[in-house]
Amino acid sequence: MTSLMFGARLTWSEFRSLRGALLLALGAALCVLCGLVERAVSVPNAADRALARDSLGLLLPLFAYMLFQRVTRAQRLDTLVSVVARHGGRRRQALLGAALVFVAVLALAGAAFGFGTVLSARSFRDPALFRDLFQSTWIGGVSGAGYAAWFAAASGLGRRGGGRKALLAVDWLMGSSLGVEAVPWPRAHVQNLLGQAPLLGLSEPVSLLFLLSFGAGAISLACYRSAD
Repeated sequence: MTSLMFGARLTWSEFRSLRGALLLALGAALCVLCGLVERAVSVPNAADRALARDSLGLLLPLFAYMLFQRVTRAQRLDTLVSVVARHGGRRRQALLGAALVFVAVLALAGAAFGFGTVLSARSFRDPALFRDLFQSTWIGGVSGAGYAAWFAAASGLGRRGGGRKALLAVDWLMGSSLGVEAVPWPRAHVQNLLGQAPLLGLSEPVSLLFLLSFGAGAISLACYRSAD
């Protein structure tokens, strides 16, 4: 437990040094801008388009990638917590602590992205505003957590965490399809939760279960691959 806490504190200190709140505010501001642009183009379905195509479809995975790059200083995630192992701590526990901080931060980011997008894309007189704000916030939150888990796993692959670039590309290319090849990737399930064409005809609750299950599996794999 001590190693887990040290890993979490070490990662949180990196977030603070990067002024994470400012980065989060900048990302949320871009999502608000996307909502306003979509609303100016066409009011009907403006929130749906801004969420699926822009905020959660493009900006959230890019934000997750850049956040991992900055916090890990373009290195592997286990390199970030190696100082814990050098002082006799458990590397796997420290890595789990670091990954959980990323999950929490990106869940907050996703929730803020979803909330800001709908708030700017819909009229305050829209009777469905509060319902859609609630839905977009929790969908954004679980989407951010899912991407954090996958990027944590990818950060242990390749030299200098090069697996993150591969994940970004694979998630975009394969996760955009509706076939069986899209099942593991966050993008496919995020789009399904947003009401887009369902992956293999799966219901939204099943997609949510897959997103959370694959995320938990990705973090478990990242910890397992890290030598103690």
